[in-house]
Amino acid sequence: MGVAQLTSSLIGNDVAVNLAINGSAADLNSRPGDTLNMTIRVKNQSSKPISNASVKLILVAPADRKVSLLNWAELVDKNEHTIVGEQIDNNTRRGIISWNSAEIPALAKLKPNDEITIDIQLPIKDAKKFDLDLIKSPVITAAVEAKFKDAAKTSQSISTRLINLTLSSDLAFNGDDAILKSGGDEETHTINWIINNTFHALKNITVTAMAFGDISYQLLDKGAGEMIYDETQKKITWTIEEMPTETDVLSSSFSITLHSVNPTQNLLLTKAHLTAEDSVTGRIIDLAAEEISLGQ
Repeated sequence: MGVAQLTSSLIGNDVAVNLAINGSAADLNSRPGDTLNMTIRVKNQSSKPISNASVKLILVAPADRKVSLLNWAELVDKNEHTIVGEQIDNNTRRGIISWNSAEIPALAKLKPNDEITIDIQLPIKDAKKFDLDLIKSPVITAAVEAKFKDAAKTSQSISTRLINLTLSSDLAFNGDDAILKSGGDEETHTINWIINNTFHALKNITVTAMAFGDISYQLLDKGAGEMIYDETQKKITWTIEEMPTETDVLSSSFSITLHSVNPTQNLLLTKAHLTAEDSVTGRIIDLAAEEISLGQ
């Protein structure tokens, strides 16, 4: 997931409050198994102190009755805090994390230009910990609310805009490499590309990689879709029109034999680059497997 230096903020006369998730305040894409790294900032930008501040992070997520997709048991927060869970309906649950001066003493009084930062980590459960088929609406929402008393002891409240996290496929992609040396400089690499997916059907899947050196290519098992080797460019392309949810694993295998070694060569195959479209959300997923180096 890309990192953008943005914040979600609503500015009042006295206080600025902002929320960033994985470095971004814009609506973003996430996946089951991801960890949400959330940063909350509250700043007194007035010329006078404010007091009795409190902060709430409000998260609404898919749920199965009273069990949330968010893994609250693995919440990481260096501060003391209070958590309250609220059931919205059978498929949705709200979690509220709150802090006041009892948990964060600096919230008792913020002088002009004082700022407090709260950093937390909260995982999204994967298919091993939550039945993803039970998710009715693949969206998590997050917002922050801050309350405080201004210099006139008047109670004030301010909130950030709502951030929407759309849950796309839990697609995973890996490449396995087995090396067989045949004497001299020649060595053969048997490479398996493996795609795993259990949440949302996929379409327009493409995997590409470039090979290097004095090589020959052999297709061993193309699996689903089509596997093409461009001998001129030494480019391998695997295309699959669709991967339904009923199919949780796709694989393809081929071998590359290096016939002679260039002393300056240490890479046989670039990182295999995969793109796919989530059929439910329409989001494009972009992943890469590890590059293949020459055997030692």
